[in-house]
Amino acid sequence: MTLTRRDIAISDLLPCPLNRDIDPEKVHAIKDAITSTGEIKPLSVTEIDTNSGKRMMVSDGHHRLIALKSLQSEGKLRSDVGKAPFRKNFKEIT
Repeated sequence: MTLTRRDIAISDLLPCPLNRDIDPEKVHAIKDAITSTGEIKPLSVTEIDTNSGKRMMVSDGHHRLIALKSLQSEGKLRSDVGKAPFRKNFKEIT
């Protein structure tokens, strides 16, 4: 398995339907950390096939994704920060 890192639009990320319950206090703490430090730990995503084609599903970082979406909807992300860093897991084809 190879890991790659790139940016993807926050709106293009799908949550995993199997993720655990979201803790609002954790989301709030992450929002505070992002706004105070400007740093965002990368999300891990997996490429999946859907009826509408290939999409990216968050496999690690659900609380961060919700925090980013919340900050974006509140207008608290700079206009040039519309993407989230992530690591994509994929298999090498040999």
